[in-house]
Amino acid sequence: MPREYGDMLRDLVVRFFMRLCADRRRKGGGGDDTLGALLSYRENGRPMPDEEVAQNLSLIIIGGTDTVPKVFGSTLHRLFHNPDARARVVADSDLALDALHETLCIDMPTQYMARCLLADTDRYGVNRTASTMTARTLSCDRFSPAMDL
Repeated sequence: MPREYGDMLRDLVVRFFMRLCADRRRKGGGGDDTLGALLSYRENGRPMPDEEVAQNLSLIIIGGTDTVPKVFGSTLHRLFHNPDARARVVADSDLALDALHETLCIDMPTQYMARCLLADTDRYGVNRTASTMTARTLSCDRFSPAMDL
């Protein structure tokens, strides 16, 4: 798919969420859902602009469509290849969340975060200038001793 189609679809989703924000604000804002939380957020006493709320909602949607299936599939894969752990989860469904958390530590869906420096930085004796791209790897210690996947 050409990039312009992706840009067009992204803009369409952002505009949809902006209309949703405006509609919710007309009805008093707030609410006990993600949109309500974002609309209620204040920084220095100011609400988040609707465009930023819409962009955050878009990222949540994108993240959810990628991360949730990866983590769920990885958990099933780990349990399939570890019959002892699978039997413990079958016997005690409360361990299912432990299995999911353990899988998140082993098979993290996000391995690193990239960012562009906004200012010159000296970190651990390494000088980097603004606009330099950096990456931080993410890791996790074992979460649940009860689940040895």
